[in-house]
Order: sequence, then C-alpha cells, then structure tokens
Amino acid sequence: MTTLVFWNRGTGKSENIVELRTAMQALPTTWIELTQDVNLQREIEISLENGCDTVIAAGGDGTVNVVVNALMKVEEGRRPSLAIIPLGTANDFAGTLRIPDNVEQAVELFVTTSPKRIDL
Repeated sequence: MTTLVFWNRGTGKSENIVELRTAMQALPTTWIELTQDVNLQREIEISLENGCDTVIAAGGDGTVNVVVNALMKVEEGRRPSLAIIPLGTANDFAGTLRIPDNVEQAVELFVTTSPKRIDL
C-alpha cells in the first residue's frame, strides 16, 4: 500500500519538510505540494486507483481542513485513512489528538498505530 502526502510550503514549520521526507524515506509515498492548481479530489482518486490506503496532511489546521474536505467527498467505503504530521504554527487539531509536534515522533506514531475513527 502507498501513502499520499499533501504538504504546504506556507505553513509555520514548512522548513521541516526535508526532515519529514527523510523520516518517511523507507515508505512508499507520493508527495504533492498544495498550490492553487492542485485538485485534491482528483489526486486522491488517482492515488486510490494506485493502491493508496492513507493520506497525510503535512501542515497546520488549514492544511488538515482542506484535506479532510476532499476526503469527505470520497465514498465512505473507499475513503483512505487520514494521518496528520503537524507542521503548522499552532496545530490545534493535531494537539487535540495528541500527535507530537516533533516530526520523527509523529512519523513513528503513524507507522506504529492503527487508524482510529473520529467524528467530524
């Protein structure tokens, strides 16, 4: 299975993207920088066709928001899991979920835990 990573250069800790790429180098991933031209829905659908089982929002609360909204348009039975790597300024949602701000620790949590359902 593969992981689709949406990342945002405009987030508060975007300089940590290199650290994130290094921490995830052993995992099969597709990386997409969020820009005005990116059609998240289309990218998620393409990734699902290629065996994607998880989408990562690497950014802050705004990044998580746009990724969640795109995921909610995918039929529930086909919808991949969402993981969050907090690279924003405040990361309030990630903090509520107790996802560490440290990139390596967040990746370790992603690798070692199973998805949990939450109510949006």
